[in-house]
Amino acid sequence: MILKCGYYTPNGHNMQPWRLTVIEKNEDIQRIKEATELAASRNKVHFYGWENPKILVLVSNDERNEDGCQYASTAAENIMLAAISFGVGSVWINPLMKLRKISPVKEVLDDFGVPDNHVIWATIALGYPVSDGVMLQKNDKVIHFVR
Repeated sequence: MILKCGYYTPNGHNMQPWRLTVIEKNEDIQRIKEATELAASRNKVHFYGWENPKILVLVSNDERNEDGCQYASTAAENIMLAAISFGVGSVWINPLMKLRKISPVKEVLDDFGVPDNHVIWATIALGYPVSDGVMLQKNDKVIHFVR
């Protein structure tokens, strides 16, 4: 159901240009985690949020699609909102967006069947939270009414 919520995200002309690559096996999750950590370290890309996911969902889109980021973002948001409604925690982690074509990440993603011309706009880690966490302070001044 969580993945279906991503699948039913809005998109122009019902093109459905995204791809959801779901990684379930712990050894595959560890493989992409280690490759990403290594490539991130070498390329000065932030690496966090990979502590202990039960599932990873890679939301990608053809790099030629000028609206790919928007479509992937709405799919990612739908997945994350659905997850919380089922008591599943989620975090959006993003180093793969910059590391898709960099070794050893490229080889792992190729093995997982992610098309070479796809940008991974979002990586969503899903799992069960060990605590409720802390609600971050929100800036209510970002809402402006024109009266």
